[in-house]
Amino acid sequence: MRQSWTDDRLDDLSHRMDERFDHVEAEMNQRFERVEGEMKAGFERVDSEMKAGFERVDGEINGLRAELKETAAELRAEIKAQGQELRAEISSVDTNLRREIAGVEARLRAQASEHRAEVREQLDRAHKDMRQIHEDVRQMNTAILGLHQAMTRIAWSAAITLLAGVIGVLLTNL
Repeated sequence: MRQSWTDDRLDDLSHRMDERFDHVEAEMNQRFERVEGEMKAGFERVDSEMKAGFERVDGEINGLRAELKETAAELRAEIKAQGQELRAEISSVDTNLRREIAGVEARLRAQASEHRAEVREQLDRAHKDMRQIHEDVRQMNTAILGLHQAMTRIAWSAAITLLAGVIGVLLTNL
């Protein structure tokens, strides 16, 4: 004998469906929170790695600056000392010392130019490395965003499929 659907039975069915949907929704929320936590931890790790990398590069640049300042101070001191010595000797040996001074000056300029070129080269490499790190982080962020979007679509698809299955079972049993 077929039973009729009374208001009590309909209310009971509605209550059970609400409980099941609440359960599914809670499970989806837990999964989303876990994924968000993993993504947040990943971003924090990337941020800390970037900060450490930038601090290392800054340290290297500061070391180069200090080295350059020290070298410049030494060069200035050396030039000043040689200038005083040369002035004293120039007064007694004019022509020969002028040639020697020109030679010393040329060597010092060449050394300074070499140092400048080396420092520029090192700074250019460091700048290039920093640009590459920035690009790598940008690409990683794009990939993570794409992954998050794909996971969201999958979760919604699963929820819709589950809902369709439940409705199908309910309609079949009616």
